[in-house]
Amino acid sequence: MLNDYYSILETTYPSNQLEIKKQYRLLAKKWHPDINSALDATIKMQIITEAYYVLSNNRAKQLYDDEYLKKYGSKSDFGSRENTNRNNYDKNTDSNIINDELIDWINKAKIKSNEFVTQVINTTKGASLLGIKTAGKAFLKIIL
Repeated sequence: MLNDYYSILETTYPSNQLEIKKQYRLLAKKWHPDINSALDATIKMQIITEAYYVLSNNRAKQLYDDEYLKKYGSKSDFGSRENTNRNNYDKNTDSNIINDELIDWINKAKIKSNEFVTQVINTTKGASLLGIKTAGKAFLKIIL
């Protein structure tokens, strides 16, 4: 099963690079773990980032679009095929894709998106700890 990256980015096939980037930025602002405290924000951000990595590269997008047309036809309807929920998203769903190069792109996108979101979370934790330490030191100076 091919994941509908156009649906994930809430855009339609065949979106151009500017539209894909615009939608990614809008969704990243909405689902970024620093901004959104929902339990599934991290997962949604990973999936959105994966879709962006594939569709933002001309070669990967070309390969993806070829498979997309076989699977979905010429239209994307993100309202009916919304799949940014982990329950509908399976990291092993790409087994029906014939093109090995596309499978490689998708696997790399999954790794990159996971690394990106992990880095964001770690950076946020580090910044939070630094803020707590700084506030604690300031508080001790005031008391002493």
